Amino acid sequence: TVSHCRSRSQRQINDSKRDSQHSRRFLCDQLTHASGSLNILFSIPVWYALMGAAVWVVLGSSRLFTSSLLYLYVLGHELTHALAVICSRGSIHAFKADLDGGYIQTDKNNIFISLSPYFLPLWAMLWGLVWGVTYLFWPTVTCQALLYSGLGFWWCFHLFWTAWIIPKDQPDLADNGTFFSLILVYFANL
Repeated sequence: TVSHCRSRSQRQINDSKRDSQHSRRFLCDQLTHASGSLNILFSIPVWYALMGAAVWVVLGSSRLFTSSLLYLYVLGHELTHALAVICSRGSIHAFKADLDGGYIQTDKNNIFISLSPYFLPLWAMLWGLVWGVTYLFWPTVTCQALLYSGLGFWWCFHLFWTAWIIPKDQPDLADNGTFFSLILVYFANL
């Protein structure tokens, strides 16, 4: 009877494992059908982007280049405002960007101009533009790896500095109501 009990409990364990595996397969199948395809999460471009993001995390947390990176963020922030003004058919009268902050003086303001630096990652867009021009002359897999890793790096840069600057006193957010602006920035960055 002891061997009978063992084999019976072993069968129960095997049945339990099989049911667990079946449940996991069913859940994965359902998720795959619901979201189109989960294969994109395991694709090479995603891994390159994650490697670029990891480089940013190491560089950002090392604090070696904090002042240079802060200046780069402020410059990109103000340049994004300026580009939004130009896209809105406005004129720029003054421009300043340094480690203490920055500003632009313009004859036009709207929600797009005020909030564009919080949801348009300028450096990532410039990286994509430089990559596109480079890819015309050097269409290799290595070039594609640089695109995805660079986009991961610059997107992480954008998200880090945006999250860092929002709690500071930002008149950009107050122009259209702080709560509304924060909701819009949050959903635009998803």
